[in-house]
Amino acid sequence: MRQARFDTRLIQILSAMAVLAIMVGVAAIAVNRYSVRRQSDLIETILPAMQLASRIGETTEVVSTLATAFVHADTPEDLKKVASALGLAVSKIEAGARELEGINPLPPDNTSSEAAKIVERMARNGQEELRLSIAIARAGGELGRVGDQLDRLVEAETDLARLKITAGIAGIYAGQEPDLRSSLDTLADRYFFAFERLAELARMVDTIRLKFQQVPDIVTADEVARLTSELDEQIELAAGRITYLPTGAAQQEVTALIQTFRDALAVEGLIDLQRMRIALQNAIATDSEDLRLVISSLSDRARQARDAVQATGLAHMTEVQRVSSQMTAALLAWVIAAVIAGAVLWLYARKQLVARLANLSAALSRLQAVITARLL
Repeated sequence: MRQARFDTRLIQILSAMAVLAIMVGVAAIAVNRYSVRRQSDLIETILPAMQLASRIGETTEVVSTLATAFVHADTPEDLKKVASALGLAVSKIEAGARELEGINPLPPDNTSSEAAKIVERMARNGQEELRLSIAIARAGGELGRVGDQLDRLVEAETDLARLKITAGIAGIYAGQEPDLRSSLDTLADRYFFAFERLAELARMVDTIRLKFQQVPDIVTADEVARLTSELDEQIELAAGRITYLPTGAAQQEVTALIQTFRDALAVEGLIDLQRMRIALQNAIATDSEDLRLVISSLSDRARQARDAVQATGLAHMTEVQRVSSQMTAALLAWVIAAVIAGAVLWLYARKQLVARLANLSAALSRLQAVITARLL
């Protein structure tokens, strides 16, 4: 069998060693790229989830603050601004929760949160409640002016009744009344009795005014019903004292003013406005609590989605570490095999090639010696 040429064997050995080195390098690069790529994929999945969850938490705190500001808004402009900001914050929370659930490997919760509708209803009720507050303040101011006018009229009529009593007493002392006993009876039965009724009327008017001033501060429907009953009773008692006013003109004027008090108890009156306002306040409070529960539910959903993403990421990371460990062990075994193969090739080269080079060198040396000897 023909023996391979020296240069051919040398090239084969060097080529084999180069192939081993390239294969080891490629395997190392593949293991490294696999680990880096999987780590990058995990970071790109988990980091957005963490950022979204953080933003949702911050926006939830903003919603709580805005809900408190919504209740205390005292102008239509402020209420509109707060409602707009509240709606925007709720929309951000809903969008963030949906996006986070999209990252979540588990099936998303497609239940509608109704948060936007709640905010819209709160804004509408808030505007109406503010309108009623303004109307109540205006009606209360009008009733206050009516009360002042009644006070002045009753006071003037009381002074007139007092003058009649004084004149009657003076007439009795002056002897102008022929029938003294009849004059005293008339003075007691008519003038003194009328004077006492007018004093009661003045106290009733003051009581009615004070009760009407309490209306804007009432917060429950039961209190409204109780105060309405008390006012109705007081107004009817006051109306029963009108006939004791000394002058007919004053009686007509006081009757008209008392009717204003009655109107305040009727539909669209002060009491009815406050009743509607309380109903709106209760509706707003209910919606505010519902909104808090909805936001809490959205936060819980976002937290669960974030936890699911983290759990999935940790599981993937564990799998990546396991696969990387296996690939590293395989790479190490491959390196060891390559080292052994390289050693074998080196031993083969040393035994076959180096020995042949040594024999060739010895032959050349002998040939040189022979040639030298012949030349001499």
